[in-house]
Amino acid sequence: MRVIFAGTPDFAATSLQAIVSAGHEVKLVISRPDKPQGRGQNFHPSAVKTLALKFGIPVMTPVNLDELKSNKLPDVDVIVVVAYGKLIPYCLLSHSRFGGINIHASLLPRWRGAAPIQRAIAAGDKITGISIMQMDAGLDTGGIILQKQIEIESSDTSSSLYNKLKLLGACAIIEALARLDHDSIKTITQDETKATWATKLNRSESHLDLTQDAIILERLIRALNPWPGANIILDGEPVKIGGAKTCESSGMPGEILARDHQLIIACGKGSLEIQTIQSAGKRPMNISAWLSGHPIKTNRLIK
Repeated sequence: MRVIFAGTPDFAATSLQAIVSAGHEVKLVISRPDKPQGRGQNFHPSAVKTLALKFGIPVMTPVNLDELKSNKLPDVDVIVVVAYGKLIPYCLLSHSRFGGINIHASLLPRWRGAAPIQRAIAAGDKITGISIMQMDAGLDTGGIILQKQIEIESSDTSSSLYNKLKLLGACAIIEALARLDHDSIKTITQDETKATWATKLNRSESHLDLTQDAIILERLIRALNPWPGANIILDGEPVKIGGAKTCESSGMPGEILARDHQLIIACGKGSLEIQTIQSAGKRPMNISAWLSGHPIKTNRLIK
């Protein structure tokens, strides 16, 4: 298959690697512009651009997608879009023989949108997966070509689930391209009554509301790990909670129930036993090590 590939992060790069390794001809890669990173704010290419250059594939990094409209794109069979970062105009998707197909990290129509991995964990979903979708003018609304599912484990963070799904997505896109190559593309219309939205994560979600149930907060901690992270205010200082488990101890929301070698905090229902914690500007630490250097001065959280 002759392919135009559009994507940006390593999630997409894993699929690009699989497509090239399977023998498909990637005629062009489209990725987001280089971004400043690190203390020096030097510009670095995306993971997808880096891989494309390694393979000698031409790359475009338009600031404005109107740049794509004004350039003659190569003739291809399909445009594959994976976590590109912007909505690609439908007029560009229709440029190819089979249009555009997208790898989405959820079992559509559940969790359309920007943060399907995090929202699935926060909601307590037991399963998630990859959807290969025929792209249309809407956002994650096109017909489903195929889906592959996996269980969400109780220990999964957004980071660990991301890594599982990027590998699953790479497998799924190869299967989908094989179907296209045999002209056997068939799609299933999404059930709009089952659609849910995975809105983009915001830093305002980081602070834990300890009046909520411990079960809800434990899921949120995993969903926000590693970014933007879940935090509380402890003795006037913000600390990031990297991991916690629920327990049945009870008290007033925010009350510290144990603090020697454990840090157990009461919630609206049940409590959280903090397992990993990180002070501002420091590395994450297990709770026992952290407590040895941070004696708790009060028996209540300020917030």
